Amino acid sequence: AKPLTTAEYRDTEIAKLRKFLIKGNGVHASGLPYEYWDVAKGKKDDETELTAIGFQTEALAHAVAKDMAAQGQELSELEAIIAILSDIQKQHGWEGLLPVRYEMQGGLTPKSKKAAIVDNANLTASLMTVWGSLARALTGALDAGTRARVVKLTTGIKDFLDKQKAGYKALYDPTEKLFRSSVEYNDPKNPVFSKNHRNRFFAEDSVKIAVVIAYHGLTQEAEG
Repeated sequence: AKPLTTAEYRDTEIAKLRKFLIKGNGVHASGLPYEYWDVAKGKKDDETELTAIGFQTEALAHAVAKDMAAQGQELSELEAIIAILSDIQKQHGWEGLLPVRYEMQGGLTPKSKKAAIVDNANLTASLMTVWGSLARALTGALDAGTRARVVKLTTGIKDFLDKQKAGYKALYDPTEKLFRSSVEYNDPKNPVFSKNHRNRFFAEDSVKIAVVIAYHGLTQEAEG
């Protein structure tokens, strides 16, 4: 068989992922992805977290940008997720940053009032990827209604990202020139910052923190 091109391989894998990321499979009734699913045992953990949500938005955005006219369902799902994230940011966030983990049984409830640089940076990078995919889609031929929806969605994503800046600035430790790992805000007026820090050496958030620094125009001294 002829080897797949990079684009063909990507599209094939994302198509498989989309079959998993549907309600009843890898997605909860809330519209958000399960963090953990033991397929062999058929056991799903009714929890989700920011990195998984970001990953889901990227898969949806790829499907939407690939064929905007045929992907009405994916666009609707993406709109719903951005609306959920914006509501969490407003109701449960701290300086624009979101708690890491959520219980989905009986409604979406944060497991704690703790925001971590890793998971928020992962989500930021994912949403910037989504934003870019939708922006490219806008260069194509879209009907007026779809174009208006995509413009509104990209505006909502930018608004969400911009509101995170205050939180990222607060997590930055100018003495260490690094980001603190997390903040607990049971009392929002008296947040407790982690004594640990994150850098960009061989970590899952290596590139993501660099993206945060670049997007928000944070100090160039930040090693992240």
